Amino acid sequence: MASKDQQHVDRPQDNQWDVCPPGELTQMVHRLDASQRRQRTKQVLRTGLISTAVFAFVVMALGSIVGMGNSNYGGISCAFCRSHLAEYQPHVAGELIHQDDAFVASMKTHLENCTNCRGKFHAMYPDLSVSSVSTNWRTFGFAMQPMFGQPVFGVGHYSASY
Repeated sequence: MASKDQQHVDRPQDNQWDVCPPGELTQMVHRLDASQRRQRTKQVLRTGLISTAVFAFVVMALGSIVGMGNSNYGGISCAFCRSHLAEYQPHVAGELIHQDDAFVASMKTHLENCTNCRGKFHAMYPDLSVSSVSTNWRTFGFAMQPMFGQPVFGVGHYSASY
């Protein structure tokens, strides 16, 4: 068996190295280094973008879970709104005009803006629509005709369905 030194000596002479111009090997090394730097930069950027996207998703998911039920639309919390849905339902159904205009306005505003509470309301009362809630006449300062429930002076009926 021949040693490694002998193998190099025994090479055929037709495989001679050509003389390269000065600086050619240096340029090749610089190109290789630049290519490796670009690959590392791409990998770091890809990892950073994926990490940022995952972090943003986790923050938004946790924010929606933690913030769920804490909306303060209409000046009332989700907990208050949900605990008073049964009291508010007859007003929506038109069976009862609630005496407290602030309560009705707050509930209406909250249910129009809070998707969580509106979903709970629709689950409890699927045949009722939050947007069909009529606003009490005192909210707009119009006098209602007692017999027909129409506004005085021929002004059209106002409702919350925009």
